[in-house]
Amino acid sequence: MASSALKALTATTGNRTDCWNTPPEFVADVLDFFGGELELDPCSNDEQSPNVPAKKVYTEKTNGLLHPWTAESVFMNHPYSDSKRWIPYAASQYECGNAKEMVLLIKLDVSTQWWKSIAKYPWIAVNRRLKFGDGKGAAPFNLLWFILEKTWSNSRLLLASMEPCMCQLMKWHKTPRIRWKRHYTK
Repeated sequence: MASSALKALTATTGNRTDCWNTPPEFVADVLDFFGGELELDPCSNDEQSPNVPAKKVYTEKTNGLLHPWTAESVFMNHPYSDSKRWIPYAASQYECGNAKEMVLLIKLDVSTQWWKSIAKYPWIAVNRRLKFGDGKGAAPFNLLWFILEKTWSNSRLLLASMEPCMCQLMKWHKTPRIRWKRHYTK
């Protein structure tokens, strides 16, 4: 973990680690999105008493980056100081078919290389700064939900519960006559 990245992430929160438990109200939204049951959390805080209840969890010790994410449903709230590894890996696990549906809670940062690996998927911007776990203050950055699913049907459920400030529920396709053309997904 890069210490300068961790210092920047924790400057205003009082939390000096890269373990940020997902706020309980968001855990409830994730479980609703997946119909009440989650198969995998690859970035869990604890195997015995996880913040996000999932059938299978990987912790910092068991390292979710070392395993295929074979599951119908995956939720990831990863260590934000290491997005350059976690986010492309999550996208690759969805794209190769290991993970059938995914919800990712990530830091908004379009200036990064890892953004390119996920930018084509629908997202919902969270309309407030979140307080994670026992932190004294809110996170010093904005967050997005990324939704990786084939049917897009659950996206509307999550969107309705989030009161987003902005969202992208569309796909962009390159066409020969127009450089980029926007197609809304049904």
